[in-house]
Amino acid sequence: EGFWGILKQERYYGRRFTSKRELVQMIETYIHYYNTRRVQRKLGVLTPMESTNLVSPHKKRPAANGCWPGKLYIFSLSSCCLLY
Repeated sequence: EGFWGILKQERYYGRRFTSKRELVQMIETYIHYYNTRRVQRKLGVLTPMESTNLVSPHKKRPAANGCWPGKLYIFSLSSCCLLY
């Protein structure tokens, strides 16, 4: 799954945004939804956050900034969100 393609298909196409702030808010809200509520088959029907919480103790740990090595993140003005 390509994150931006999914976002456009699920939240962008067919809508009109009246301001840049409205568009940014939609993207930030979708990133939170994508990471915490949207299950993915490639992750064993888990959300990205559920998937990272199941990492066993002998596997890699997050860095001091909370980011996992080898994972893709989206950084917004208000948060850091794990994509996968």
